[in-house]
Amino acid sequence: DVMDYLVERGQQLEAQHGHWQTLAIIPVPKEAGSSDPQLYFRERLHAVRQGLERLSASSGLTTPEQLGFPKELPPSDAVPRLLVQLTLIEDAASLILAHKVSSLSLFKVEDPVTIQVRGSKGLALLRLPVRVRLAGPLPIVTKVLGAVQHAKPMMDLQGVQMTPGTEPDELEVELILARYLSVAAPQGGDEKAGEEAGTKRRKPPAWIAGRKSPEAKTSHTE
Repeated sequence: DVMDYLVERGQQLEAQHGHWQTLAIIPVPKEAGSSDPQLYFRERLHAVRQGLERLSASSGLTTPEQLGFPKELPPSDAVPRLLVQLTLIEDAASLILAHKVSSLSLFKVEDPVTIQVRGSKGLALLRLPVRVRLAGPLPIVTKVLGAVQHAKPMMDLQGVQMTPGTEPDELEVELILARYLSVAAPQGGDEKAGEEAGTKRRKPPAWIAGRKSPEAKTSHTE
């Protein structure tokens, strides 16, 4: 009886693991491992921008021209996570514009955060946040948040900030959404050090912020 219970429980846990892995962890696009992943990223970025232009035209709103990515091509090893953030921007824009918001004014790619998976020395998760700014009345904002909660693949709502808008009964809303990518755990540290890495903000390389000098902080993003 004990063995039967353990086998059944193990199967349940495996099924739950598979469900959450499918829902929460974004697979690496096979094209990211092509002979020229940088070119593929540039093509995907162009396609997403065109898609946002079509969405904005149909909704009567303007979408942000700047998506927060550096103009220069990123390193090849950064392409998989940037593709995940780009897809998150694409999905979030479609979801938000479908709810008739008053405006969608900002996408900003945030720094990745490494999270050590407990009990797995060889596996870590990369949290990939994107900051989104929109405006609309409270009922519309509530519907947007509900849609985010039920989105598939999952959009992890990391933070919400609301302030009064410029129009009566309107709110300015800033969301931090995230998706996750499975990566190899950082080498040279124990599990505790890996967990701590998920809570510390590390200074990003210059290309992530799209600048070569502090003076050019906002002039080299697209």
